[in-house]
Amino acid sequence: MSSPLHNQPELALLRVGQRIEHTSGPLLVPGNFNHMSWLHTTRVLEASGEPRNVCLGWGLFSTFDAACWPLRCPLDHLLVTKQFRLALLERLPGIGSDHFPLLA
Repeated sequence: MSSPLHNQPELALLRVGQRIEHTSGPLLVPGNFNHMSWLHTTRVLEASGEPRNVCLGWGLFSTFDAACWPLRCPLDHLLVTKQFRLALLERLPGIGSDHFPLLA
């Protein structure tokens, strides 16, 4: 990678990519990566084709901050390998967390 890592979310996301790279079989990796899908590290991870972020192409799912709508951004993702197909994706109402749940 040509750019240095500046924060923990970038490092964590690259570690996920490295583990997936060395794993065979279907994988589903949901999580709060504290990273938005348009940032450089996410684009590098997605450039390989796997895993893919199922949220892309379904709209903008701002999952954080559930308590303050002007500050909402998409920090939660669902990464999958080609064995998975998405039939439904929606953000559910708040459940008392600072993140909204996603239903896939």
